[in-house]
Amino acid sequence: LSRGLGDVYKRQTLLLVSLQSLANASIQQEQDCLSCHQAEFNDWQHSDHAKAMALPNDNTVQGNFDNAKIEHYSQKALFYKQDKQFRIDFTEKNETTTYTVAYTFGHYPLQQYLIQTRKGRYQVFPFAWNNRVKSSGGQRWYPIYANEDIKPNDRLHWQQPLQNWNGMCADSVSYTHLTLPTKRIV
Repeated sequence: LSRGLGDVYKRQTLLLVSLQSLANASIQQEQDCLSCHQAEFNDWQHSDHAKAMALPNDNTVQGNFDNAKIEHYSQKALFYKQDKQFRIDFTEKNETTTYTVAYTFGHYPLQQYLIQTRKGRYQVFPFAWNNRVKSSGGQRWYPIYANEDIKPNDRLHWQQPLQNWNGMCADSVSYTHLTLPTKRIV
């Protein structure tokens, strides 16, 4: 029996709402939900929403972390792997800071990377990976503000509040991917 597209959307919406409540659920509570909603979970696993945010690993990180370098105006970045972690040496104002990718964000056409800059504070890194095919301009690092040199005092700078994941993005369903014990980051 084939299901209509409307049924799939209803089931995915139900699952997204359910995922919000699963964010702080125990493993047993999660299994209780999945025992009745396995079809919704399976549909969701193949959706863009399922790939929206993930812990970084060789299966989820699409960017070139093979000592790739990019320079954009006054910013420089070196992307590499060390001890199974995805690292970025970021140079700005002649100071280099090493960051570890905390989460991937998105998957196509751009994948962004969230950096924990302070405990509980996640910032969107100023370069994204363009995941399109090379002949379409992809397979390269892409500056979020391609035609501007965003300085640290600019409100669009990646460490300013406008680029803060907690304040700008976490109120969507994406926060469900943060599995912190007993509380949600805000």
